[in-house]
Amino acid sequence: MSTKFHIMAKETDVADGQHIEVKLEGLDLLLASVAGEYYVVRNQCTHAKEKLCGGIQKGFFLFCPKHAARFDLRDGSTKGKLTQTPLDTFETRVFNGNIEVNLVISE
Repeated sequence: MSTKFHIMAKETDVADGQHIEVKLEGLDLLLASVAGEYYVVRNQCTHAKEKLCGGIQKGFFLFCPKHAARFDLRDGSTKGKLTQTPLDTFETRVFNGNIEVNLVISE
């Protein structure tokens, strides 16, 4: 399993409680900041296949802008009945003020 990290943004690029869309190595990702921690998930709802960026973020939860399917940013798990398929999540770290991501899907 590869542990190569890729720079995806600077810490100053995403405010606490917010998220941004990042395209990296052919992947469409969503980077979220919650209470000083960073979370990366695939930027696609597993229910409606819509982009999640732009959805409402409340703490660790992200709501799809299409039908409000709710996902936990920490592990991609679903909350509610619209979908039971979790989001792909990716390991992150901060190094020299950069947010880096390992593009191997977390287990």
